[in-house]
Amino acid sequence: MTARTGHPFPSLGFILLVSFVVRLLVADLTGFGIDESYALTVARPLSLSYFDHPPLHFWIAGAMTEMSRGTNTLLMRLPFVLLFTLTLWAIASLTTYLFTERAGRFAAGALALSGVLGVTTGTWVLPDGPLVAATSVGALLMAPMLVVRAPTSPTRASHSVAQWWRWPSVGVAFGLALLSKYHAVLIACGVLLFVLTTSHGRRVVRTPGPWRAVAIATLALVPIVWWNATHQWVSFAFQGARAVPQHVALAPFAENVAGQLLWLLPWIAVPLCIALWQALRVGPTDLARWYCVCLAVVPIALFTLVTLGGVRGLPHWQAPGWLFVFPLLGAWADAATSRRAAWPVRWMRSSVIATSVVVLVLLAQMRWGIVDALLSDRARASEPTRDTVSWDGAVRRLDALGRFAATSPVLLTRNWMQAGQLGVALGVRRARVVCLCKDSRHLAWRDTSERAWTRAVLVERLRPDLTEWTPASTALESDSLRITPLDTINIGHGVQLAMYDVVKIARDGKR
Repeated sequence: MTARTGHPFPSLGFILLVSFVVRLLVADLTGFGIDESYALTVARPLSLSYFDHPPLHFWIAGAMTEMSRGTNTLLMRLPFVLLFTLTLWAIASLTTYLFTERAGRFAAGALALSGVLGVTTGTWVLPDGPLVAATSVGALLMAPMLVVRAPTSPTRASHSVAQWWRWPSVGVAFGLALLSKYHAVLIACGVLLFVLTTSHGRRVVRTPGPWRAVAIATLALVPIVWWNATHQWVSFAFQGARAVPQHVALAPFAENVAGQLLWLLPWIAVPLCIALWQALRVGPTDLARWYCVCLAVVPIALFTLVTLGGVRGLPHWQAPGWLFVFPLLGAWADAATSRRAAWPVRWMRSSVIATSVVVLVLLAQMRWGIVDALLSDRARASEPTRDTVSWDGAVRRLDALGRFAATSPVLLTRNWMQAGQLGVALGVRRARVVCLCKDSRHLAWRDTSERAWTRAVLVERLRPDLTEWTPASTALESDSLRITPLDTINIGHGVQLAMYDVVKIARDGKR
C-alpha cells in the first residue's frame, strides 16, 4: 500500500506478520528472564491469586507447562506473542477509528518497534502482555460510544443497538485486565477522567451500559480479593508499599525519566513525548486526542511524579500508559505525511534499523557474550543478560549425582530470583524449591507441606563480584544446619553455580 505522497508504507497485515515472526524468533533464541522464571516456577500449583500480581499470566504459564510437559521458551512465550499481535491490531484499529487508516499503520509500526512494549511485553511471560491486550481491546470497544465522529446526543435507538454487546464486552476486557495487573485500575481511572471532562461522556455514563460493564469487570476481582483476604492482604500491601513517598528527591525522578526514554528506545520515546504534549495543549476540545490522553496520562503521571518522593520506581511501570500515546503519534505522523513531509517515513525506516540493531546486539550478547571483552571483570559478572543463562546444567548434574532418587526431593536457594531460575530448569520434575530468605515472594505462601524438609540440596550462583555477598557455607552455617559442599559447575557465560548438601539438625543433635 502506498501513502498519498508516494512514499511506500507497509500494510497493517504485513506489520503484524513481520512483528509476529520476529518476536517468535526472539522467544525461541533467548533464555527466560528472572521474572519469567519466577512466574513459571510459582505458577504450579495454580492459585486463585498470587503474592506479586493478579493470577492471569500465572494461569497461562501454568497451563502451558502442564500441556507441554516442559518449559520450552518458545511454547511458554507463544501465548504472549499472540496476545501482543492482538494488541497491535487493537491499537491500529483504535487509531484508524479515531483518525485515519494510515495513522493506524504508523501507530502499529511504532509500537512494534518500541523497546519495553514491542520486545519485552510483546514476547516475555509477564503480566503486562495480557494487560495491554485487554486494555487496548477495551479501549477499542468503547471508542465508538465515547468518541462520536459527529458529536450528537446519544439516542435511545443508537444505545440499544450499539451497546447491547459492546458494553458487556468492555466489561469482559477490563475484567481480564484486572486479572492481569493492578495497573488496570489506573486505565479505568483514565476512562473516568474522560467521562468527567467531556459533555458527551457525562451523557453516556447516565445510561445503563457503562454500569453493566463495571459490574462485569468487578467480578474479576473475586479470586483476587478472596485470596488476599485469606493471606493477610499481602499482595495489596506489597504493591501499595512500593509507591509510598519517603522524602523529596530529584535523583530518582531524573533516573526514572531517563529510564523511560531508554526502555521505550529514544527514537520512539521522543516522538511519543512530542505527540502527547501536542494533544495536552489542545485539551478536551479534540475528543479523539483527549480520549487517548486520558487513557495514557494517569499511569504515566502517577509513577513518574511519585519518584519525587524518593521512590525509585521501575521505568516500565508507565508503559501501559504510553501504549495509548501511540495513536497520537500515528495521527501526528499521518498529518505530516498529508502535508507531503518526508520525515515520518524516514523516521520509521530509521527506527526499523535502530531497533533491529539493538535486538540483534542483545541476542548476540545473550548467546555469545560479544561485548564481554569491553567490560571489566566486575561489570561482566553483573551484566544483566547473565540472568537469562539456563540452569539446566545444575539439574543435569544433580540427576547424575542421584539427588532425584527421592520421591519428592527438596532444593534450596537463597533468594526468590534464583528460586525461579532453578524452578524453571526443573520443569515438571517432582521436586520442591524452597527459598531460605526473608523476601521469598509467593514461595512463602504455598502450602506449608511444600516448604517442610529435613534434608535438601542448596544451589546458588557464586557472586564474588558483589561486596556484600558471602557463600552459603558461611552465611547459613549454624547449630541447626549442617552444610557440606557438593560440587561447583560452570553453566556458561562465566556463570558458576555451587551446590551444597544441607541437613537440619534437631536440638538433641540428631538429623
